[in-house]
Amino acid sequence: MEREDMHRQLGILDENPKQMGQEEQEEQEEQEESEEQQNSGEKKRREKSKVKRPFPTYILEDAIKIPKVIRQFNGGNPWSPDDIAKALEIGKGNEYYYLTASSRDYGCRVRFESHLSLLP
Repeated sequence: MEREDMHRQLGILDENPKQMGQEEQEEQEEQEESEEQQNSGEKKRREKSKVKRPFPTYILEDAIKIPKVIRQFNGGNPWSPDDIAKALEIGKGNEYYYLTASSRDYGCRVRFESHLSLLP
């Protein structure tokens, strides 16, 4: 008992443990609210940083490679995106996505479905 009395006198042990728990809970709630405000601020910054281009990402010279590869290596018949990426010697990530999007945006006559093919 002496140890507990000494702790109380020094302010280490609170006499009312329920009240201490409530204070800690309130502090935690305040921290969570401030974190949410910070996260919403970051989200707003990310939304503002998105760029909407009025033009395709790649130039026409690069975008025309897709229909040329389909015609050269597959005779204009439907071809899987994986095979086209291999023929172009690029991965099937962002570069491939933006290249095919640019090809479409420039009006290259390519059918974009599960397989890519040239339109007549």
